[in-house]
Amino acid sequence: MELPPKILIDSINDWCICHYKDKTFNSDAPSHFYTVIPVENNKKLIKCIITSKIDKKKKYYNASRPEAVKSLIFINIDTFKFLTEESVIDCNRAELISKEDLAEEIDRSHGFKIISRDFPDNLKEKVIQAIKNSPLVRNHIKKLL
Repeated sequence: MELPPKILIDSINDWCICHYKDKTFNSDAPSHFYTVIPVENNKKLIKCIITSKIDKKKKYYNASRPEAVKSLIFINIDTFKFLTEESVIDCNRAELISKEDLAEEIDRSHGFKIISRDFPDNLKEKVIQAIKNSPLVRNHIKKLL
């Protein structure tokens, strides 16, 4: 039996990787992995999308804000076994969201899973620094880390 997304989201009390399709994305967009960081006594979350479109991301940031390239954290199967190819955590797109709003943005026809609750400490530090150093992340989000 698969648990409802709301119950899974309410259980997030430490860093994790979630997998779901955001219903605000195009209908043909795939589900994505997200790094999820609980903040404000686990009431809100900071999420960063994980993407395998590395060249596309680098090209975009090099054209718009070259210093933002430094806030792409490279990961692969050695980091997380569920990955099938090298990817990046895009810390420039750190978004603050309530648990309730996260539950609302999930396309339920694709489901919601917490893929891993095992998040390496050294990677946590890299993500925190990348978010804090990003020229695109709002200061109020940076202060929560």
